[in-house]
Amino acid sequence: MGCEIPLDAFVRFTGTMEHLPTTSVAHISSFFTMLEKSGIHKESFLTEAGLDPSICTLPDTRLTWETVHMLTQKAVVETGDAFFGLHQGEAMAGVS
Repeated sequence: MGCEIPLDAFVRFTGTMEHLPTTSVAHISSFFTMLEKSGIHKESFLTEAGLDPSICTLPDTRLTWETVHMLTQKAVVETGDAFFGLHQGEAMAGVS
């Protein structure tokens, strides 16, 4: 099964991903780690967000910043942690 990420998660207005700011799934791996530490199953989380959970096994998959922002907002709601993004950054930096 291939990575079936909705086209609209990548292509907005320009008709191509070329001009959109993106990041790799590998770059946001700490996001998925924080979800798991919060008791949220990342595969279910991604499915509910309309993304194929197989992206976790494809580190070079690109996500738009818009998609990452949407995932972060969803994580805030599901974890109840209004500072989820901040805590993710602290975890990446090794700060507690």
